[in-house]
Amino acid sequence: MRLSIFGKTGQENAPDIKVNRTKEGTIFEIISAVLIIIMWGIIISTYAGLPDRIGTHFDLSGHANRTGDKTALIVVGIVGTLTVAVEMIGCYFPKYINFNIKTPTVEHYKMAIRMMRVLGTEIALLFIFVVLQMAGIFPPVGSPLLIIPEIMIAVLLLTCLIFMVLLHRIPQ
Repeated sequence: MRLSIFGKTGQENAPDIKVNRTKEGTIFEIISAVLIIIMWGIIISTYAGLPDRIGTHFDLSGHANRTGDKTALIVVGIVGTLTVAVEMIGCYFPKYINFNIKTPTVEHYKMAIRMMRVLGTEIALLFIFVVLQMAGIFPPVGSPLLIIPEIMIAVLLLTCLIFMVLLHRIPQ
């Protein structure tokens, strides 16, 4: 029986898969790393000039409806970095990927790994927009671009839906 961090994986019949570095995987990892570096560049370059209290939650019109200490920006950076790292590192340990397929095949795991890489990259991009908004850089209040984080969340959900359909289309 295999256990994941969160309990049983439900994949007791899962094949043991060794994931090697691929060109596709390397491209996603590099893009994600560059996005995380950009996020930290924004945090480091703006932190000293920020007021002690910054917006930490925004309504759809761009007005902060919750404020907090500017250290929240660092916390967001840490959470974003860890989230993307877990996504990218998790690709090399497919036995811990938990999805609802009775007898997963190698093809199921290949698709799940691709999904994790795509989601990791999308999440890195989402965190850049969140950091930009918290730092008060982008987008300006009243701009139609204020819904970019909401659009990114919709894209994340759509990505999950598309990949789940693709996973269930693979013969068992």
